[in-house]
Amino acid sequence: MQRKSTLPCRVCLRELPREAFDLRPIAGGKQTRPRSSCRECQRVTLAPKPKPHAPNPKGLCACGCGERTAIAVQTSNKHGRVCGEPVRFLPGHNFRTSGEAKEPNPSGLCRCGCGEAAPLADSTNKKRGIVEGKPQRFLPGHHGRKGPVDYIESAKTGCWVWQRYKDSRGYGQTAVRGKPELAHRVYYERVYGPIPEGKEIDHLCRNHACVRPDHLEAVSHVVNVRRGRATTLSDADVENIIACAGRETHVETSRRYGVTPTAIRAIRARRRRAATS
Repeated sequence: MQRKSTLPCRVCLRELPREAFDLRPIAGGKQTRPRSSCRECQRVTLAPKPKPHAPNPKGLCACGCGERTAIAVQTSNKHGRVCGEPVRFLPGHNFRTSGEAKEPNPSGLCRCGCGEAAPLADSTNKKRGIVEGKPQRFLPGHHGRKGPVDYIESAKTGCWVWQRYKDSRGYGQTAVRGKPELAHRVYYERVYGPIPEGKEIDHLCRNHACVRPDHLEAVSHVVNVRRGRATTLSDADVENIIACAGRETHVETSRRYGVTPTAIRAIRARRRRAATS
């Protein structure tokens, strides 16, 4: 049987000559067969991924005891660990308070893990764990930090997972010119410019803590609600809900469509504001 002169690549889906594929041994190494992906796609697939930022660049325990921490054996975004880098705490030290140490911060470094020197306290405050003349536990504004970096890229989903303060809904928060802002909105505007009026930012990855700009999209409120995890309404359902606004209450309509009255109220209120603007 005559061999084909070209083969399909399962990655880029192109028809390429046999010379573009590496050979792999089969039948105990006595025979060879072309690989399923071309040589070019092999290089892209096997390229090393960028290493995440180190959560503890100084290698000292973040409780303030001044001792060196162990090296992480695997990466964990949940616990802020990077394989091959020092962990933030010694075992059992993550629950320590400043009163358990002889000094609030013996190492003199900010306990958020940024590696910068903390300022000296002007007075003693037992409630806040401050001793006059001794280094404070954090630099101003660093006490709410989860780590020394803003985000860590998830190897599984590619999301930029926010590592600093998050609100009760799981959205990251940051400060812009001294005012609190949602982190994903700030990162979106850095790349795509101001958010259009009447638009909201929807997470295409469904991860509220993600701030990656290409995982975000500016959409209307109705579209944002319809894309939610628990959404059961179609475009026709939304139009019917708006049409029967004067004949049914929010509760009656919500029972008919199997959603909450709050969702019905939000859809109708959004349409009224759009009509008056």
